[in-house]
Amino acid sequence: RVYRRTEGWVAAMQLSALAGNQDAAPGSMPASLYQADSPHTGERQISDYILTEVLDQQAPEHVSFMLDTACCPRLCAPLCDAIRDAGDSQEQLRQLYNLNLFLVPLDDQGQWYRYHDLFRDALLQRSRHRDPERAEELWQRSIHWFLEHGQVQEAISQLVRQQDWQWLATVLEEHG
Repeated sequence: RVYRRTEGWVAAMQLSALAGNQDAAPGSMPASLYQADSPHTGERQISDYILTEVLDQQAPEHVSFMLDTACCPRLCAPLCDAIRDAGDSQEQLRQLYNLNLFLVPLDDQGQWYRYHDLFRDALLQRSRHRDPERAEELWQRSIHWFLEHGQVQEAISQLVRQQDWQWLATVLEEHG
C-alpha cells in the first residue's frame, strides 16, 4: 500500500517509514504503513519535504504555474491556459517535464499529464493555504472547462471531491 500511494518514490517511502511507530523492532515495518486507514503514513513529512526541498527551489513562474494547475487531476495546455488565462501552458508543461518535477505523461503525444499524487496533494495544500479564494476560483474554472469540453465524468469526479452537492445535482440533471 505504501508503494502504491507513493508510486514507488523511494524518498517518500523512506519518509513514511521514519514517520512510523518508533517503538517497533529495528528493521520491521510499522503497522501504520500497511493499514489503509492509518493516519501515520508520513504524508505530512512528505508534504513538508516537497514544499521545502522541491517547490521552494523552483523558479517563480514554475511555482505559480504548478500552484494554479494543482486543482486539475489531469493537465493539458488548453485546460491550463483557460484556468490561468494565459497562453504559455504547453511550454510550461514541457519545461516541468524536462525538469522532472513530478509530472507524469498520460499519452505518447505529450498532450496530457498529471502530477504525482503526493506532489499534487502538497501543491493543493500550499495553494489553498496561500490564497483560498484563488484556489476556489481556479477549481471552478477547471470544472467549467471539463464540462465545456465534454469531459463530464471528470467534472463529476471533481465535484464529488469538493463535495459541491448543489453543483453536482445541476450537472447530473443536465447531463444525466
